[in-house]
Amino acid sequence: MRIPANAANNSRQRAHRTLARYKKSPVCMALSLLVLLLTTMVLGCFGVADLESALNFPGRVTGAALIVAAIITFLGAAAVVDHWIWHCFPYAWPPRSPCPSWRRPGERRSPPRGPRRP
Repeated sequence: MRIPANAANNSRQRAHRTLARYKKSPVCMALSLLVLLLTTMVLGCFGVADLESALNFPGRVTGAALIVAAIITFLGAAAVVDHWIWHCFPYAWPPRSPCPSWRRPGERRSPPRGPRRP
């Protein structure tokens, strides 16, 4: 994103510039994935233990909530892998072609939409 030299720099423009300059690092992906998977494992273990052996109803509800949170963090880990490697979902950046499994055999990709950049 080009910002004129005489324009006032606000936080939104700085955020866009930072994202434009951002380079993907496999280390960042691995750390994000590690944290999400470890969190999933801890939440799942506590949730299952709480759901099975809680002595009262609120304890069992808490266990079920922890299991739901574990499932959500696992989906977050899948989203990290999609964002960094697969690019299958339309909101993964940078936009690429859809997953090959989504196309029918013999179907060609549609041309890119929008104006071309010089």
